[in-house]
Amino acid sequence: MSRADLRGFVAAYERAHPGEVVRVAEPVGLEHDIMAVVLEYERRRRYPILLFEKVRDHDIPVVANVVASRRALAFALGVDEGRLAHEYARRIKERIKPVIVPDPPFRHRVSTGDAVDLAALPIPTYFPGDAGRYLTAGMLVARDPDTGVETEGYHRFQLKGPRRMGVSLHSRRRMFEYQRRAEARGQALPCAVVLGLHPLVSMGSLAYPPPDVGKFEVVGGLLGEPLEIAPCTTVDVHVPAAAEIVIEGEILPGVREPEGPFGEFTGYFSCRSTEHVFVATAIARRERPWFQSIGSGRAGDHITTLGLIREAEIWNALSRTIPNVTGVHVPLSGTSRSIVSARRSCIGSPKSPPTTSNFEISGAGYESDPMPTAGWRPRAMAQGRLCPAFSVRCWKSNMRRRECRLTPRRFRPFTWKR
Repeated sequence: MSRADLRGFVAAYERAHPGEVVRVAEPVGLEHDIMAVVLEYERRRRYPILLFEKVRDHDIPVVANVVASRRALAFALGVDEGRLAHEYARRIKERIKPVIVPDPPFRHRVSTGDAVDLAALPIPTYFPGDAGRYLTAGMLVARDPDTGVETEGYHRFQLKGPRRMGVSLHSRRRMFEYQRRAEARGQALPCAVVLGLHPLVSMGSLAYPPPDVGKFEVVGGLLGEPLEIAPCTTVDVHVPAAAEIVIEGEILPGVREPEGPFGEFTGYFSCRSTEHVFVATAIARRERPWFQSIGSGRAGDHITTLGLIREAEIWNALSRTIPNVTGVHVPLSGTSRSIVSARRSCIGSPKSPPTTSNFEISGAGYESDPMPTAGWRPRAMAQGRLCPAFSVRCWKSNMRRRECRLTPRRFRPFTWKR
């Protein structure tokens, strides 16, 4: 079996970092208890992996916070935390095709037809304002109806019945396009929801390779070896062989039902949804499976990986034009802002920050320059369609004024004045 196994990762992480895997032996309920424990640890500035061994009325344990900390993500990649973004940005460009295995562990028990009961899974309710029980760590896998390229990504699923879930394809990227193409033909989109995955599989699913490249190839690059995948039982889709639970099914064509609200990464309840409907045809699970949960809202489990993929995108975009980028960081306080560190190559180089049209960079500094004691303020605000101000800050202790040249097409230049 490939090393891309959740149980193996948790065991290795516990050995390397004692105390960073917390086993909760006391029984917990599905109504808010799991989210409350996650938030209490975050209040204490801790992000351990949490294994809830006993869930009331269920015989399946719940594991949470698997991708909540940069320490865990760096451990998964085998690097120090300081090199996490750089190594991730490098490896997502090194693709390795997956290999198919005939007998995956998740086929230990397969339920089909009327035996399918999604309510038997310990699907939590995270916040009182949520519309119901939500499956948050389900990685949706589907195949392009035109090209056959498989993709995967995370989408929220609202439990609505024994075999029915509402799903929002709100990123409107590949999965949304695959469903649109199938719906245009009057066909359902065969797909599978995969639970219980190694962090590198999760990290690879967030990358954006070219449309003709499957994301399983990106995961192989992160692993440094081919990802083992296996075919599903009732749908023509391949999923990671080391998965804990696989829910097979299809997204119905021409059917929309209300879905949400749900506590999203913005810190607010979101009613925004594409309102698609998923119907399960089978549930496959390992022997004594783990159910994986990702805390909703501003939980680290929800937004740490979002910040990491943004760092990698910015690093790769800037590195195509300048060779002296030494660091990129997207803080959890706002995953739409970033701090870029670069090595100054010549006098005056801060006057010409790098140009990009895809990202908002709120800090651009040089290794030898101190942070300013007081913030710079814009003389003229840059007006744009997506954000009111393009807040780029370039600092240099002996310069009192400079013109900002980081001006994407939809923004006009402005100057910073102390």
